[in-house]
Amino acid sequence: MEFLHFSAVKTHKIKEISVKHTLRMKPLAWAVLIGFSANSLAWAQESNNKEAEVKPAVQRVLVTGSNVKRIDAETAAPLQVITKNDILQSGATTVKEVLELSTSNDKTAISDLGGANSWASGASSVSLRNLGINSTLILINGRRLPSFGFADGLQNTFVNVDAIPASSIERVEILRDGASAIYGSSAIAGVINIITKKDFQGASVSASTQQSLNHRKLDKQSFVNISMGTGDIDKNGFNLFASLDLYKRGSYSDDYINRLLPDWYLKLNPSRATGTTAALSTGAYPGNYTGRYPANYPDKSLAGTRISKPMDGCAPENLIEGLCRYNYWKDSDALPGADRAAFYSLANWKISDDLSAWAEFQLADTKSTYHTAVPRSNITGSPLTWYDSLKGELQYFTDPYLPVGHPNNPYSFPIGLNYRFADYPDMFKNIGGSQQ
Repeated sequence: MEFLHFSAVKTHKIKEISVKHTLRMKPLAWAVLIGFSANSLAWAQESNNKEAEVKPAVQRVLVTGSNVKRIDAETAAPLQVITKNDILQSGATTVKEVLELSTSNDKTAISDLGGANSWASGASSVSLRNLGINSTLILINGRRLPSFGFADGLQNTFVNVDAIPASSIERVEILRDGASAIYGSSAIAGVINIITKKDFQGASVSASTQQSLNHRKLDKQSFVNISMGTGDIDKNGFNLFASLDLYKRGSYSDDYINRLLPDWYLKLNPSRATGTTAALSTGAYPGNYTGRYPANYPDKSLAGTRISKPMDGCAPENLIEGLCRYNYWKDSDALPGADRAAFYSLANWKISDDLSAWAEFQLADTKSTYHTAVPRSNITGSPLTWYDSLKGELQYFTDPYLPVGHPNNPYSFPIGLNYRFADYPDMFKNIGGSQQ
């Protein structure tokens, strides 16, 4: 390390201005003027000598800088560049997979794999250094992108990277340091600048598919790309480029995963052992009666005994050990399905050596489908607890029993029902996505 030292001295310049006047005076006036001038000259000389004696010494100002040697290719800011070859060698087919090549990217950021419970389901984004999706700025060719239609948590806006075709990328520049001084608070964590192809000529078509060799449903996805370009910027003065990406991902249920789990795991987690009563719920469709015979029931052998019996109409495959049961793992997706189409086009014109023009167009349609287990009702006749914020106290509510005379009550007294809303399972299918 080398140090540079500098000395700084402040210098003041005084401009002297002489003014000449032509005067006509009498001899007496000249005598008075000469005498006054002599006294003034003596006083000025004495005053200048005193100022020279009390003039403070010039202070020395020391400025120290560090000269740290760098290589020529190193930038002033911490910049990571993901090239087209890096993307090709990684096998990434989506922009989210491309950005996951960076170690500064938080892999737990919002993703379309997160499920239907997200405020912004059907979209994916990036969080650098785990500072949040609304603190990472994403640009295309140095220009901002519109935010996704739904804000995560109703306040965190972000860019949906699933709407950007990966095949249009020339390289990705990731500024891993904060850049809020330039871009504002949306770049506190850093900036991701996606550089697209600008001088592509010809046409290309590519397709790929993948899935697990051992299990046909796992990680099954297909990708098709069509890219076209014409015009040479230097020779023709223009270039037109367009790219279309089509992406499809298959889904599979939690029940499919449960069947692949080893025996030692199922022994520790019996609720995931498919086909066992521990993995099934008695909150089923059409339901199970639950309650007790009244103490004064005419049949003394039944008086006070517990009732646990399936309703008529339970499917034979769901009738297990005398009760109607429901496999909630089967209706819950471990991986949601996805269908995406993303189009991007860029036109560049060279007007002169110092002037150029461009036009950009982007259109995307993304859709993710989530299946969740059909919800169950609270068992009729059992109490519910809820908090009354107006009164500041707990309130208790008991779900009503099926009354006598109800078409689903075969008993001569009120009876409880353990029920699940499985009349129409697709009612609880959630489709998340966007068109932009």
